Amino acid sequence: MALTRRDEILGVARDLFARRGYAATSMRDIAEADGIKASSLYSHFRSKAEILLLVVTPVTDELTQAQEAVLATPATGLERLRAMAAAVLRVCVAHDRAVSILHYSWPQIRTSDDLATLVATNAEIFARWRGVIADGVADGSVRADVDPVVAARLVTSALQGIADRERYVDTVGLAARRGFEALLGDLDAVVLAGLGADRAVEHDVLVTT
Repeated sequence: MALTRRDEILGVARDLFARRGYAATSMRDIAEADGIKASSLYSHFRSKAEILLLVVTPVTDELTQAQEAVLATPATGLERLRAMAAAVLRVCVAHDRAVSILHYSWPQIRTSDDLATLVATNAEIFARWRGVIADGVADGSVRADVDPVVAARLVTSALQGIADRERYVDTVGLAARRGFEALLGDLDAVVLAGLGADRAVEHDVLVTT
């Protein structure tokens, strides 16, 4: 299917936002990169904020759907945490540019009244991470000596770092180079497995011996 003019502009804007940042990219920059006049750009979009929302909202919607599908599955908190990490990682590596925009431009995004809905959506996404970890603590599958907020930050930071091709100047991406399943295995071994309740027991043994 051929790209529409709007889709083409959104693709250009997405790459500019990811490379330069939302605040450092103007409507004129987007128009020039796409080879059109700024006045023509305004015939397609009302504002830069509208463009950003059109770029990232489909991705945050996909993240939300991935989380909610996992939460609807009966399992322990740790099992659902692992399943959520797998589902979200798949979305993040598929839409790494949008993830970079949300990560690096967040200081500007969270202070914009025009982007308040996006801020609220991201708060809900993080709350689901915190909630599934708290559920795991409650059912005994996740270690109770780690604060759910700290654990949620560790997991989400790891996911962002894996998907990030901007900071590490990675033109291919870890998932393409290493393979998704191997990459997920690395995430599980380094981050997720350490949150299991059995690791808390191992830690206690090491501390007392």
